[in-house]
Amino acid sequence: MVVSERSMDLLGLMAGVGKNGKGAAIYPFLFVREESFATPVLTNHELIHFRQQIETLFIGSWLINLLERQYAKLFLKKSNMESYTWKSSEQEAYRNQYDLEYLKNRKLWARFNYFKNKKKITFPEPGMIVIE
Repeated sequence: MVVSERSMDLLGLMAGVGKNGKGAAIYPFLFVREESFATPVLTNHELIHFRQQIETLFIGSWLINLLERQYAKLFLKKSNMESYTWKSSEQEAYRNQYDLEYLKNRKLWARFNYFKNKKKITFPEPGMIVIE
């Protein structure tokens, strides 16, 4: 685990969430903005991303994220945050982050179940997530 505000600023910029990012997963590193953000829920969210990256041999995960993000922005006209949460990787991670047993029961290639089954994810206030 790497605690670094600067790294999170850069990773947040690359992900399109700016300084709103609390954590990021780039296998084998888990980056967090502050040590207090390293909760079991955030860690589980990022470990889901690790599994996605391993399954797609790392580059595949980043390529899929890029293509999904650009599709959401260019064709669906979604905002930065909407296109970020629209990605299948984030759909899987946000929708399962509270299930701390999820990775024990997760099926291989589970990320691809979220390509068609998208839900709107919003953050009405800090620390609150609404999945519609």
